Amino acid sequence: MKSTSLLILAVLLAACAPPPVPFAVTLTVAPPTPTVAPISIAAEMRLGSTMTYADGTALLAVPSGPFQMGHGTAENPEHTVTLSDFWIYATKVTNAQYELCVAQDRCTAPDPSDNPDFSGFQSRNDPVVGVSYDQAQSYCNYMNASLPTEAQWEKAARGPKADLYPWGNTDPTCDLLNFNNCVKHTTEVTQYAKGKSFYGALDMEGNALEWVADWYDPLYYKSGPPGDPQGPADGRARVQRGSSYRTMAVGVVAYA
Repeated sequence: MKSTSLLILAVLLAACAPPPVPFAVTLTVAPPTPTVAPISIAAEMRLGSTMTYADGTALLAVPSGPFQMGHGTAENPEHTVTLSDFWIYATKVTNAQYELCVAQDRCTAPDPSDNPDFSGFQSRNDPVVGVSYDQAQSYCNYMNASLPTEAQWEKAARGPKADLYPWGNTDPTCDLLNFNNCVKHTTEVTQYAKGKSFYGALDMEGNALEWVADWYDPLYYKSGPPGDPQGPADGRARVQRGSSYRTMAVGVVAYA
C-alpha cells in the first residue's frame, strides 16, 4: 500500500469504474465523445468478457470471488479478500481521453511541469500524468464511473493466483513493462502487451503510477473487512498503486 502527495511526476489518472464497478482504456486514435448520461453495462460478467465503454476504452470483466491480497510483509500482510463482480479499464486513461474532458470543462488541465506534452500529437496515447486525486475523480465523474478500490486494483493486477507481477512470477524485463528508465519517459498505454495481467489489463506496472479510491492507512490490511473493502473512512493521503518508468525492479511488485 503506497501513500502519496496530491501531485507527483508520472502519476496518472488510471482506472475508473463504470457503475457500479471500475474501468480502464483501449487505445483509439479518436475516442468518441463521452456521454454524461449513466451507461448501462450489458455484457455478460464472465472471465474473458469485454466491451467498449463511452470513451473508447475496453472494459474487462473481473468475476467475483476470493483472492490473496498482500504478500507477507509488515505493511502488506497476506490475507484473503472476496470481491464482487467488477469491470476494469484495459489500460490507463490517455492524454487524448482526458483532453476531451478538459475541452468540455469537466476537468482541469494536468500540471504542465509534470505533463508538458499533454496536448502533443506524439503523446496523445501516453497515460495522462500530472493530475491530482481530485482531478482523477473528476474524470471518473465525467464518465459516470469511479476509481477502483485498492483491492480491486490488486486483484485485476495479480489475478486469482496472487502472482507477484501482472504477467506472472518471472522477473521484470524491459519487454514486459516500462520501468527502471529503460525508456526514460512515458510510453503508449498499449505498448507492453507481453506484460498484461491474467484478466487482460495492460500497463498495470510501469509507465506511471495510478490513483485508487482508498485513503492510506498502514494498518488497514489488518483491520479491513474480508469482503469488498472500501478502504479507511478518512485519512491524510490517498493511495497510489503500480509504478512508473523510473521505478527499479524491487518496486514493481503488484502487491504493494
